[in-house]
Amino acid sequence: MQGAALEAEQEPENQPGEEQQPISKNQLKKLRKQQRYEEQKRQRRAAEKAARQAKQEQRRAEGLERMATMTEEEKQRWREERRAKVEARKQESQGKKAKLHQALDEGQRLVIDLDFEDKMSESEIKSLCQQLSYAYGANTKAVVPCHFVFTSLKGRMRDHITRQLTGFENWVSTQTEQDYMQHFGDKAVGQLVYLTADSPDEITELDPAKAYIIGGLVDRNRYKGLCYQKAQEQGIATARLPIGEFMKLASSQVMTTNHVVDIILRWLELRDWEAAFNAVIPTRKRKHEEATEADDNGNLEDRPHKQQQQQQQQHETRVEACGGAGQAAAAGAVASQGRAQDGEAGPSPNAAAVPAQGGEGGPTSWLLTYRLLAFVYALAIGVWQLARVGPRVFVFFTVWNWWFLTFYFALGSFLSFSAWQRQRRQRFGQAGGVVPSDPPATTVGKLLVCMYHIEAPLVWVIDFTTWLVLVPMLLAVADDEKRKYWVAVMYSFTSYNQHGFNAVMMLGELALSRLPANFYMSGYMALWLSAFAAWSTLFFARTGRFIYPFLDAHKPYAWVVYLSLYASFWAAFLLFLGLHWAKGRLLEPGLVRRVKLQHKVQ
Repeated sequence: MQGAALEAEQEPENQPGEEQQPISKNQLKKLRKQQRYEEQKRQRRAAEKAARQAKQEQRRAEGLERMATMTEEEKQRWREERRAKVEARKQESQGKKAKLHQALDEGQRLVIDLDFEDKMSESEIKSLCQQLSYAYGANTKAVVPCHFVFTSLKGRMRDHITRQLTGFENWVSTQTEQDYMQHFGDKAVGQLVYLTADSPDEITELDPAKAYIIGGLVDRNRYKGLCYQKAQEQGIATARLPIGEFMKLASSQVMTTNHVVDIILRWLELRDWEAAFNAVIPTRKRKHEEATEADDNGNLEDRPHKQQQQQQQQHETRVEACGGAGQAAAAGAVASQGRAQDGEAGPSPNAAAVPAQGGEGGPTSWLLTYRLLAFVYALAIGVWQLARVGPRVFVFFTVWNWWFLTFYFALGSFLSFSAWQRQRRQRFGQAGGVVPSDPPATTVGKLLVCMYHIEAPLVWVIDFTTWLVLVPMLLAVADDEKRKYWVAVMYSFTSYNQHGFNAVMMLGELALSRLPANFYMSGYMALWLSAFAAWSTLFFARTGRFIYPFLDAHKPYAWVVYLSLYASFWAAFLLFLGLHWAKGRLLEPGLVRRVKLQHKVQ
C-alpha cells in the first residue's frame, strides 16, 4: 500500500490507457530515502532561518539598549559609521559584479562541459554542483576573473544545478543548452582547447584568444581518458597543466573542476605556474620532494631536510631502519604524525633525522645478529638434508622454499652488515668532524624486499597445508610399511624445521626489520608459485605422477583443492599485511612520545 501511495504521489496524472510503470523495492527505498532527506533539509533550513531571525532580534534589542544610553551626538556618529560600512559593502559588491561583467567581454573564457550527466550518479552530480559553486565563488573574488561558459546545461544536470545552487540563473556567466561545438560554431575547432591530464601536450601559458574547456565530470576515475578521447574525436586541441614540471603528486594529475579553475585564476593573477600550483593543490595530493628511499639493506631511512641541516649547522646521522623496535621505527612513527605503519612507503621527509643511539648494540646490530644466526641454521639444515637424501629432494616445494629462505637470510645478513659498517663510519665521522656520504639505494636492497613479500606469506601456506592436508593423506594409506615411512619422514627434526620453525624465523624477521609491506607486491609471490607450477607440469610429463597426492588433477575433488589453495595464498598474504599493521599500531604510541621527547631535548 505504501508503494502504491508513493507511486501515486510521483505520477498523479496518468493518461487513459497508459500503463503505470512498476517500481522496484530498491527504487522505492531510494525514493523514500530521498523524501526523508528533502524533509530533513526543509526542517534544517527552517531551523537555521529561525535561528538567524532570533539572532537579528537579539542584536536589534541590544542596539536599542545601547542607543538608549547614547547622547544625540553619539547616535549621529554611530549612524554615519553604519551607513559608511553598508556603502563600502555595496561598492565592493558592485565592483565585483562590474569586474565579472567586464570579464564577459574581455576575460579569459573557461568552458565548463556539462555533457556527462549519463556518466554520473546522483551523488556525483551533487558533488559536481558543489565544485561549480566553489569555482564561481573563487571567480567572483579573483583579481582577474574569467568568463564562465556553461554548455550542455539541460535535462537532469540543469534540474540538479538549479535546485542545489540557489540563484544560479543570476550568475554573471554564459549558460546554454548547446554543446560547445554548437555554441562556438565554425570557429570552434580553432578556438577551443580541452584541458585534460591525458593530453601529451603541456601548456606553457594561456592564450586570451582561446577558450579552455574543463570537463564537468565526477567519476571516481571510472572513465579514464574520456575527455581526451572526446576531444580527439571532435578534432579539438588538447593540453594539460604543467604540474609535473614543478611538483610531484602522490597520485594522478587529475584535478577536480574547482581546483583547475583556481589554478587558472591564480596563474592569471601571478603569471607563475609554480606559485599557482603551490597555492591551490592540496598537501595530501603532493609527493614530498625529499621522499624517503630504500637503503642498501632493503629497509627505509629518513633523509634529513637540507634547510634544517643549514639551520642546525651540525651533522646528523641518518637513522638506520634495520630494527622495527628501535630508532628507525620511532623516526617513522613521528615522521608520519601518528600513522606509522610498516606497510607505508616510509617516514615523512618533514621529520628530522634522529641521531643514532645505543652504540654498537643498537637495532642494526640486533637484526644483523638475528639474520646471521638464521642463515647459518637454515644452511646447516639444508646441507644436512641434501647430504642424506641427495638432489632428488629438490622435487618438493618445501625444499624449494627452505633454500629460498636460506638465500633470503644470506642476502639480508650481507646488507645488514653493510648498514652496520656504515653506521660505525658515520659515528666515527661525527667524532672526527667528517661525515661520509650517504650510499644510494641499490637493486640488491629492492631484491630483498621482493623476496620478503614472497617468503613471509608462503611459510604459513606451507605449514598449514602440510599438517592439515598432506600429513593426514599420507598417514591414511593402507600399506603399513609406507605409513611407517611417512611417519618417520614427517615427524622428523628436518620436517619440524621446514614445516613449522620456518614460520617462527620469518616472524622474527618481521618483528625486527623495517621492511615495507605493500599489497601490490603480491605479484612476486605469484611469480614464484608459477615457477613451481611449471616445474610440477614438467615433472608430471616425465614421470606421470603428481608431486603431492592432493594435487592429483584426476580426482573429482581436484577443483576444490586448487581453489582452496588459491584462496589460502591470498589469506596468507592478507595475514602478512595484517601483522605488519598490528606491529605498527603496537609500536606507534610509545615511540612517538620517545622521539618527540628527543626532539625537545635537541
